[in-house]
Formats: sequence, C-alpha cells, structure tokens
Amino acid sequence: MKTNSVIAIQEHFLYNCEKSKLEKFCSENNWSSLIKCIDDTDPISNYAKPRGMAGTAMLWSNQITEKITVLNEGSHRISAVTFSDDILDFNLYCVYMPCRNYSMDLFESTLDELGEIMTRYSNSTTIILGDMNASVNRSKGYRQDKALKSFLNEKHLSVPTDYPEAHTYYHHGGKQSSQIDYILISSTQIHKISDIKVIIDEPLNTSSHRSVQATLSCFFSTRTTKSGKSISTLKKVNWKKLDNEKYEQLLQQRLSYMFIDNSIFSFIEMSCEELFNILTTTAFECAPTISVGKRKRSWNSVLQQLCKQSKDAQWKWKSLGSPSDINDPANRKRLDMKENLENYKDN
Repeated sequence: MKTNSVIAIQEHFLYNCEKSKLEKFCSENNWSSLIKCIDDTDPISNYAKPRGMAGTAMLWSNQITEKITVLNEGSHRISAVTFSDDILDFNLYCVYMPCRNYSMDLFESTLDELGEIMTRYSNSTTIILGDMNASVNRSKGYRQDKALKSFLNEKHLSVPTDYPEAHTYYHHGGKQSSQIDYILISSTQIHKISDIKVIIDEPLNTSSHRSVQATLSCFFSTRTTKSGKSISTLKKVNWKKLDNEKYEQLLQQRLSYMFIDNSIFSFIEMSCEELFNILTTTAFECAPTISVGKRKRSWNSVLQQLCKQSKDAQWKWKSLGSPSDINDPANRKRLDMKENLENYKDN
C-alpha cells in the first residue's frame, strides 16, 4: 500500500460474512475497496463455511478516490472500476479465470462475460489485472491458452512491451510453474504501461502466485499548493519544441494498432475518440507543456476606478500621437496613473 495506488486481488478466499474485515483494514489505512465473494448472491453462514474459495477485490488509495468510479458489473470473478485522468478513462478489471480443474465451458463463458462488459464501455481504455489461468507464451499450449490468445486478438488487447518472462505461479508441491498472471491493456495505449516487475521472494507472500507490479502513465492538470488546495491549470503542448522525429515514430506505431470497422456505425465515434486520444497523449509525451491560467484577483471599486483612469490616460496619450517627452502633460499623467494602479495592486 505504501508503494502502490491500486491493488487487484484474485482468490482472496473471503466469504460474504468476512469481507468486512478487509473493508475495515482498508478504511484504517485510508484506502477504499470493491470486494466480491463467491457467495455474494447466496451468503453462507459463518458457522457453516467451508475452506475459502475464489473472490476478487479492487483496492485503491483514498488519494485517488475522486478519480475512481465503481462499475457494478460482472460476477464474483470480475471486479471493475473506472480510473479517469484528464484525457482518458481507464477501465480496470480485476479478473480471476477458472483453472483447468473446471470445465472449458466455464472458462469460455467467463471470457464472454468479460467481453460483454468491455463492449458496454468500449470508449474507455481497457486494463485487465488478472490471474488468467492461461498463458500467452507457454510452449505446450492448453485449450485455455488458445482461448485467451483468441480473446486478446478479438478485443485488441496486448501484453505490454518488455513484460518479464519470469513465472508467476508455482505449485505448492513443486510439480510445475508457469506464467499465468498478467497486466493486459488496449493495444492502442500499450505505451501507457511501464516498469513492469514480477515481485520475487516477497517474504510476506504465502500465496502460490507472485505479485506483478507496473506503472500507469497518467496526465493531470491539477497541482496541489502547500496549503493542500488543488488548483487546476490548463495545459497545452508547446509545438515549437516538439520532438518531430519521436512524434512521427510513436504515431506510426500506435496508429498501426488501431482497429476500424467502417461497416458498423458505432465504430465511427469510438474510432474518432481513439484517434483523438492517441494524437493527444503522443503530443504531450513528445513536447514540454505550457501552463495556461488566470490569476485570481480581488476586484473592488477602488481598483476598478484606478484601472479606468489608467486606461483613459493611456487612450488620451495615444490620441495625441504618443509623445515620448516625460514632461509632456499627457505622458506624465499616463505614467502617474499606471504607477498608482501598480502600487495599489501590490498593497
């Protein structure tokens, strides 16, 4: 919690009667949570509960709570929230896919469920944080692996560049290990994920899975003053200092990921928004920004009167040909009125 802003948990093993424990822990540490349990629709009694099973949870720091919107979608295998910066909406899906002990039908139906939710929020960038119980790079391909790869291709999702090759799952009996835990993102925004790490040998991790950590690149125009107040300033790209070569290369790469189906009307709006997001985020990465804003001043009757007198003196001086002689009455009055105005604003 000290090093992350969002945490996705799969297989928390909590039942509905126990989720309050995790909610209380989050609250005590200034975090918020969305917790789903396997028995949410039919709660099991605390006196009759078996060994813990499944469950997903999305946790986030209260520092970003105003940027988070909970999505009431999906079964206990999918917890979803929207995280918004000043340009994009990121739909974060915490996903726990069925393991190979379950039927292939359940695996495929869970993918279908996830796909339907993604379709409803197709204007947002998708990020999946999941125990997928399938691999995209396993030499011995299982049916689950093939289904996952097909799903990624269909939904235009990608494994981020430079994703570690390290295994993320180790059988407690030492029978096998594999990479089945992934951070996946919409292909057009693949550049947004960086610094991906598989946390190895974490002493407090007693799970058979290793944690995966990454950084999401976001854009915010809000800065915080020393007094703790938030000030929003408009940012725009300084095109004069744009790295044109980098801009062109990144655009070519990111536009190549775009999928446009002109035969479906709904894709037109989505494609235009996606194109706008690519152009905007790429420009901000390739050039410094300029802050554009207005300083707020207290505007009282005295300041208003002095401002009017200064403008009148300026206009009269210009109408007389803008004499440069400092002893000229019009020029002298203009300078005096300007000085009075500046002195009042400084006080």
